[in-house]
Amino acid sequence: MVKLTLNNILFIAIMIILLITSSCSFRKTTSTGIRLKNFPSDVLIDSLINKNIQYSFLKSKSNATLFFEAEKKQIKVNIRARMDSIIWVNLSKSSVQVLTCLISKDSIKFLKKIGQKEYFLGNYDDVEKIIGIKLNYMLIQNFINGNALMLDTNVNYVSSIDDDSYLLSTYKSKKIDKLLQSNKDTDYQLLYRCWIDPENYKCKKVAINLLDIDNTVIAEYSNWKKIKDNLIPMKSSITYINKVDTISIDIEYHTNIKLNNKLTFPFRINNNYSPFNIEFND
Repeated sequence: MVKLTLNNILFIAIMIILLITSSCSFRKTTSTGIRLKNFPSDVLIDSLINKNIQYSFLKSKSNATLFFEAEKKQIKVNIRARMDSIIWVNLSKSSVQVLTCLISKDSIKFLKKIGQKEYFLGNYDDVEKIIGIKLNYMLIQNFINGNALMLDTNVNYVSSIDDDSYLLSTYKSKKIDKLLQSNKDTDYQLLYRCWIDPENYKCKKVAINLLDIDNTVIAEYSNWKKIKDNLIPMKSSITYINKVDTISIDIEYHTNIKLNNKLTFPFRINNNYSPFNIEFND
């Protein structure tokens, strides 16, 4: 039996400290060499909010790919927005206008411009009954702006480090694994996770699991470009997964995004349009 001397004990203690330090350094340094710190959740939330883009008006053009019912469609998307007020979206395909939407905090309107011309004047509850997805104005605006969807500053999030990112979540990592492995746990309704890029402190991904109904919403942002002191994602995507289908849209923005130039939001219903007929299934 080896007798432990004071020197031996000190040597073992030093080796343990070095191993722990080395291990922590490996886990908390990104592939690009950025050292990640254990920030509390309120610091990360503040960083996200402070990095939200600021504008009075926004105008952008993009190419988008829509995946729905096992079909893939390529469309062009033009967006005009006035912050916290109104969003105008025009969809076209092969230079032919398909749909124009006008979105406000309490209403959604659209003009269907191909085939039989139709118009729709409704609210978010009506839209949910049509497409089965619960929407609101801030969710749409935050996605367009590249912000964290559904981030609630009143929630006590758990902060951690996940690979090369900071992570805000509603539960600790061990609990998250259990929740995702068991879709039958209806005691928990929502699992929220937001990954933050440690280089620019912008949201890079949000995953919202609606556990009680087994639905998931995922938004991702990348390829950031600085425009008038704002970091704006040139690529974004949003995916909605339910028990029946998966709906997603991938967007690649043109680089000529315009900020703060006053805009109009044309939306005119003439006699060529008839009401869009909706059949609600109660």
